[in-house]
Amino acid sequence: MGVNVNVTHRPSGEPVYPKSGDKVEIHYVGRLGPQSTDKEFDSSRKRNSPFQTVIGVGIPKVPLGGKATLEISPDCAYGEKGIKNTIPPNSTLYFEVELLAINGRKN
Repeated sequence: MGVNVNVTHRPSGEPVYPKSGDKVEIHYVGRLGPQSTDKEFDSSRKRNSPFQTVIGVGIPKVPLGGKATLEISPDCAYGEKGIKNTIPPNSTLYFEVELLAINGRKN
């Protein structure tokens, strides 16, 4: 299955998208199900510390200032191993992400 991206918020104006090699800053909430009531396993928002990384799968489809839900199949996540006491084996993961910055540029 891979990664499915559903953009849930697009900012007004001309969209700016990240590209391969860009450094992005995002806020995210990771859950074991698609509902906001499903078990949360990680959240940059709760730490009040945005996550910085080099662009990966899924984020290139999210415009700067945009929000999206990413559905990540087990083969692209932790597969048969899972993570003890956190993510069961063969779990589909769901992330709510907000793209805050691309190479230091904020919306």
